[in-house]
Amino acid sequence: MVYNNQYRNMNSSELTRFKLSIKDIESVALYIKENFMNKLVTFNSKSHTIPLTFQSTNFQHLCGIKYEYGAKAFFESCIAQNINLEKVKIKADNTTFQKLSVLPLIKHLLSNKTSICPGGILNHIDYDSGLSTSNSRMLIPLKLKRDSYVMISLLNMMRHSHEINNVEKVTSIFSKDFHTRITTKLL
Repeated sequence: MVYNNQYRNMNSSELTRFKLSIKDIESVALYIKENFMNKLVTFNSKSHTIPLTFQSTNFQHLCGIKYEYGAKAFFESCIAQNINLEKVKIKADNTTFQKLSVLPLIKHLLSNKTSICPGGILNHIDYDSGLSTSNSRMLIPLKLKRDSYVMISLLNMMRHSHEINNVEKVTSIFSKDFHTRITTKLL
């Protein structure tokens, strides 16, 4: 559950910083729409299989913001390139800009730079598994929901003293389109 005191309005310098991130936010939203929406993307390593689905309501968690019009509206505003900055609140724990600094790395998920890591608790986030970039700079904690995992957050690992252990390199990635039922090998 998200409590109202977890988010706050931006001051003028934070608003300036946020504006500098808008192109990245919109670009990553478009990348996610094209590569993850209405698809089951399966990441495989030597001993793990991670079937991943994405819902538009997950995107604001990756950015570390709360949009007063709602999570789905934020994703749609990013795609339409018309984010209403007056309706954006950032995390009170000051992690929004840490998340935004690694957000562009999401574009490396469908490459050989991705690794799977086991679940755990990191920065008060309880997760079942995770996807990481090969240099472990970014971690996307995942939660198992029914038959697939969903992205629940985005962590900038350069800002933390924690290390990701037992990481396995992704060996293959498949994408199944829910509408056409066509499965495509991506890696």
